[in-house]
Amino acid sequence: MAFIRWKTNRTGGAQAYLVQSYRENGKPKQRTLAYLGDAAALTPEHVAELKRRYPDQSIDWDAIKPRVKPLTDPQALSDADLLRKMRHIRLERNLGTYTMSWALRDAGLKDFNRKKLAELEKLYAGVKTPTQEPDAALAAALRIVFKIPEPVVPRKVEPVQQNSAPQMPKPVSSSNFPPPDDIDSVEKVEDIFFQALLTNNAGALRDLLARDFILVDVFKGAEIDKASFIAVLETGQLKFEKIERPGSRIRRYKNVAVVVGQTHMAGQFAGNPFAVGSRYTHVYVQMAGPWLMVSAQGTPISS
Repeated sequence: MAFIRWKTNRTGGAQAYLVQSYRENGKPKQRTLAYLGDAAALTPEHVAELKRRYPDQSIDWDAIKPRVKPLTDPQALSDADLLRKMRHIRLERNLGTYTMSWALRDAGLKDFNRKKLAELEKLYAGVKTPTQEPDAALAAALRIVFKIPEPVVPRKVEPVQQNSAPQMPKPVSSSNFPPPDDIDSVEKVEDIFFQALLTNNAGALRDLLARDFILVDVFKGAEIDKASFIAVLETGQLKFEKIERPGSRIRRYKNVAVVVGQTHMAGQFAGNPFAVGSRYTHVYVQMAGPWLMVSAQGTPISS
């Protein structure tokens, strides 16, 4: 039997290895077959290389299940260690500097920017033995941004009692609704998204869009992934010259936000001008602090 195992190195980073369990003279043993780096699952290239390297091993390569890379728990670190590993944890969570800067602002660090983040990451990464007290405010903000989401516990469903009186729904308490700051943070991300479209800011979009982001095209209904969407903007094939946003409505469900809005857009695609009015739906997920857009769909408004 073979499986993927994560090991922590001296700097606190996790690396994946493919390990095989076997018996020799009746005793259970294990051996490392391959180093996988940051891969949580075997790629077709990995499988082809392993089959070539171990042709005599009776291993069901397709049955090897992926293992999610473990996240560093910021609550288990001292302030000094958290600051020293700030860049490592940010990269571990796939957070770009643009997204990270905005998340730290939302966590209470006003006027924080990408330049300051780069300076602090470089400063603290080289400090093995701090000579002064660590920045408590920065450490507290990092703990908020890097917080590991709690697992969702399935709700126990009580059996329905026959001939029982119907239960009236409980009134919704105002404490169940998100505070205004939560809604404001989604509005900020929306502003960043549309500004990035107008300025062809591919870097901002890389930070804002989730890795598995999908766009449903407003013109033909085609599915477009993150890489393809950024590519048409980065190469200038798609240019936005005007984006008007008459209004939008945000709904929040714990770590998910759904935005329904309206736009009037004009620009050029492959040298051909276009103008379209549409209603759009954006879906955001807050996985490790900042909001990431996972889905966007536009529907043209007929005149």
